[in-house]
Amino acid sequence: DGQVVPGGTYYNTSGSETLFTNSGGNGIWVKSGSTVTGLEVSNPTDPLGSLTGNGGTLHFSAPGSIVRIDGTVDASALLSGSLYTGNGGKIIVDSAYLYQNGQLFANGASGGLIQLNVGNMVMSPGATIEALGQNGPGGQVNVFASGVVDIQGTAGLKALIDTSGQVIGIYNSNVIHIEGGVVNVDGILRADGIQLADGTATSGGKIE
Repeated sequence: DGQVVPGGTYYNTSGSETLFTNSGGNGIWVKSGSTVTGLEVSNPTDPLGSLTGNGGTLHFSAPGSIVRIDGTVDASALLSGSLYTGNGGKIIVDSAYLYQNGQLFANGASGGLIQLNVGNMVMSPGATIEALGQNGPGGQVNVFASGVVDIQGTAGLKALIDTSGQVIGIYNSNVIHIEGGVVNVDGILRADGIQLADGTATSGGKIE
């Protein structure tokens, strides 16, 4: 409970979450250079000995106020070398205003979920949202805004939302869903398929 979110690793069990809020009403801030990591554990009393490999759930709640992300929020699965050992976790933002100048990640063997329930939202050029599936389905990014969604870009630098991964049959993966009173996209939206080990490629996902 407070304005500035301390960088570090936060653990939660499946179905639970790590909640950041500010009862003082002054908003929530992940500062530049700060990394907030979420990992899932099977035993909360012994997190280092009971990692499941999945990403955790990080929830930023500032109703009526602002969430500002200048640093990195990472709910990706645990890495072993270059391979993810589990699936991406969840990042949830509930606020009247979201300003994102940093990075949101929920990557894994299968991509996770990033859900932004906001009044207005700005992604500045260079900001990134990823929910990538390394060798499984891509993840999902949902933006529900009552006001303006502004995904910015300049000639040399673009905001990016990416949910690429493997689409399996009619499985509803690799989805970017944006709702807003006004939506402006000068950045990049990607929901690509991936190349499989046999050299074939899967279909892309859905942007709506």
